[in-house]
Amino acid sequence: MRVNQVSVLELSRRARLAVSQRHWAAVETAANSILRIDEHSAEGWFLSGLYQQSQRQLGAAMHAFEYAWQLAPERYDAAIELAGLKRQQLHHAEAVQILQQVGPLCHQSSLYSHKAAQIYTRLGLHESANPFYRRAVAIQPDAASLKASLATNTTLLGNIDEARLLLNDLLHRYPKHQRHHWELAALRSAQDDHHLRQMQQLLEASDEPDERNIFLLYAIGKESEDLERWESAFDCYQRAGAAAVRLASASGYQIGQDTAPLDALPSLCSRDWCAQHVTSSASKDNELTPIFVVGLPRTGTTLVERILSSHSNVDSADETFFLPIALRQAIQSTDYTNPDLTVADLTRVAETSLREVAKTYSDLVRYRLDGAQYFVDKYPLNFKNLGFICAAFPNAKIVLLDRHPMDACFALFKQPYFNFAYRLDHLADYYLAYDRLRRHWLASLGERITSVNYEALVTEPQREIARLLDKLELPIEQACFDFHTNQSASATASSVQVREAMHRRSVQKWVNWERQLAPLSASLLAAGVSV
Repeated sequence: MRVNQVSVLELSRRARLAVSQRHWAAVETAANSILRIDEHSAEGWFLSGLYQQSQRQLGAAMHAFEYAWQLAPERYDAAIELAGLKRQQLHHAEAVQILQQVGPLCHQSSLYSHKAAQIYTRLGLHESANPFYRRAVAIQPDAASLKASLATNTTLLGNIDEARLLLNDLLHRYPKHQRHHWELAALRSAQDDHHLRQMQQLLEASDEPDERNIFLLYAIGKESEDLERWESAFDCYQRAGAAAVRLASASGYQIGQDTAPLDALPSLCSRDWCAQHVTSSASKDNELTPIFVVGLPRTGTTLVERILSSHSNVDSADETFFLPIALRQAIQSTDYTNPDLTVADLTRVAETSLREVAKTYSDLVRYRLDGAQYFVDKYPLNFKNLGFICAAFPNAKIVLLDRHPMDACFALFKQPYFNFAYRLDHLADYYLAYDRLRRHWLASLGERITSVNYEALVTEPQREIARLLDKLELPIEQACFDFHTNQSASATASSVQVREAMHRRSVQKWVNWERQLAPLSASLLAAGVSV
């Protein structure tokens, strides 16, 4: 073996050790040394890419990984790293193409099988991610993190029994892992208190503050609710929310961060603004037509998405942030992946030409679609952007969900996701801001919006589904009534519930906590909201 080859092997060994220790300066030194020996070394360029990526020099990293892959087409590691950066830069179709090309090559690497799966997941392609998660677990069956990723993926795909087995196995090995307890509790309604007692014992034995037990508290609350132990369920939800508030407050969160944008939009997109900017046109047969399904989270948006995407002429993009991203690109925001637009951002959007938004959005979303004329994008919080949607997409259809205020609010209160919903007074402020904005859109955008009432939908599904399809100018198809048989993935907090047939179990559920929720109902009533 030549001296240079020996040197490259030794430098590579040192660099790999440095990567594992996140000693990036040593990685850079090794990469540069290898490239001085051989400027066409795929290993040298790959290591250079890892270094540049660690320094957030994404353009240089992409060039290095791409050149390494060009020099050695068998280097799936370089290609998968490149695919990850392509996704970060919103070049979605290119990322998918790379993964499809090199996926079969990484069959012996749990690391890069898992990385490929994660990229597919972040692209929203959960079916494509599944075989890579399975491969990673098969290669390294004792790695808990890989098995946890597979459990999450199988849940999104509706394989509830398999997810349950995986989570039970993980909890057998790591009985104190709170996130796994929460995920297991979310899979099904508890039929007995076996798992609940396990979690209660774990909580009682903990000497940690509630801030370290938030997911456990939400899980205990959920299973207590399943078993109709209403008092203990609310106590756990309230404790968890209070702990989450303390964490959010320590990070500087204030409720105004969420309510201020809602309060500003009726002025920014006034009736006059809407009359000036909003147009509509009939869809042409060859025109890609988005159906935006919006509303407060937990009001039935996922249910409607499943109904519509079961239609033969409707694809599903599932839940995307692509519309907020397109709006950010329209104002040349550097924070282009953050879906939460501030008042300042919204002000700039309202003053900007939105002609390019539809094209940017279409370019971002197209890789998820299979060629149907219509597609559903179900990001609930796009209710904020209805004026911009109507201005940018003359042919877009909008479905706005409405649900009983108290059921809607309580469904938010018992989830570990929304800063504005952890306290009842904050929740009241947010709901009232939302309701004012909802009324403004209905008054200003008129026929562009199709309203769907959750209670009517679950009470009279045949009538309401037929009405919805008629409003959207879609022919009646039986598959829409059998939506629960839809096998496609659902990346949402409702991914388990949408596998069930229509039911009314959640209607008026809030009355089980009428006493505890009295401050919330009083605030809504005082503002003129009927409860």
